[in-house]
Amino acid sequence: MIGRQREFHLLENLLERALAGNGSVALVAIVAGVGRTRPTALATSRGVSIAWGGQTEGPSARVSGIWVQLTESLLSEYSPVERQAIIGPGETLLSQLF
Repeated sequence: MIGRQREFHLLENLLERALAGNGSVALVAIVAGVGRTRPTALATSRGVSIAWGGQTEGPSARVSGIWVQLTESLLSEYSPVERQAIIGPGETLLSQLF
């Protein structure tokens, strides 16, 4: 996290707010090897779900690809019954993305 203390503190503040009941989403978009592990390790150690994804490139890349990966990552923590309860009536629409 050399040179990223400010960003790390912003993520810490979001984490504290989320743990206090004020949910948040933080998108960490940086190249590999420059500081994603420390903030995500802190969040997971406090019981926060982390979703990972990466955008593919080339002619087969889909604009929604990253969001599909993130959704799959988050939903993989739940059983099929729990996923159905979470997705609810949006299942048909969501299944079109997969």
